[in-house]
Amino acid sequence: MEFTFNISPLHADALRIDLKGRLLSKDQAEELMLAADTEIANGKNKFIISLEALEFINSAGLSSLISLLTKARKSNGEVAIFGTNKRIEELLVLTKLNTVFNIFKTEGEALQNINK
Repeated sequence: MEFTFNISPLHADALRIDLKGRLLSKDQAEELMLAADTEIANGKNKFIISLEALEFINSAGLSSLISLLTKARKSNGEVAIFGTNKRIEELLVLTKLNTVFNIFKTEGEALQNINK
């Protein structure tokens, strides 16, 4: 399945990003990163990323998520992830990225975390 994403507003400075399909290269995430740059420039620096419809992600895809996290934090924002499937959850643990990202089971928990 092709990689797609959707960005929707949650409140004044927070956005929800839904990832869908298979994220396997930085090229696939280029449009997402450009959209995130635009949002950050417009003052929206808190992102909740839904991985509920993401089937697979590899190291290149993880690198894109790390870039988004770095950009958000440099602008005094934050990223929270929710809705990981078992395979992606295991990958985040294996790569120890579970210690870098804030990962939650539900959107509500993720939203509560970035609003602290």
